[in-house]
Amino acid sequence: MPGVYMLIAPGPDNHALRIRVSQARCVLERLVQHRRTRDDLQYVQVAVVVCAPDPMREDIANFVAQRLALTIARTGMAVVDGHFELNPRLDVQTQRVAQDVFKDALLLLGPIEPMTAMLCATIARQEHRTSPSQTRSPERSDR
Repeated sequence: MPGVYMLIAPGPDNHALRIRVSQARCVLERLVQHRRTRDDLQYVQVAVVVCAPDPMREDIANFVAQRLALTIARTGMAVVDGHFELNPRLDVQTQRVAQDVFKDALLLLGPIEPMTAMLCATIARQEHRTSPSQTRSPERSDR
């Protein structure tokens, strides 16, 4: 099943975590490949985001992986590994769906362990600060 996955390990230096963020057409097969690679033995936890019952579209998975990697890196709490296409082009409706999947991914990532919960809370706070305000525009008077 296609989706986004994160491999999580203790972080180097002053970072709490090291997280590899990526997407795959078949997450399970990709995770098996990572397990066979000796370089990936440092990762001790896995978080997977998939859509059920419909498979996640590749463009949405790419968007979610990019948003996760960028927002995690922006916190300064984790080192982020991963390679993905930058700035995938999505139409407005698809971008709304992808943004909802991204928000769900944050909710799923939080309970993995205390540091990921703190990381997700930090991201949520940053996202809240950068979201457009929902203030009403002043009403016009034609008098």
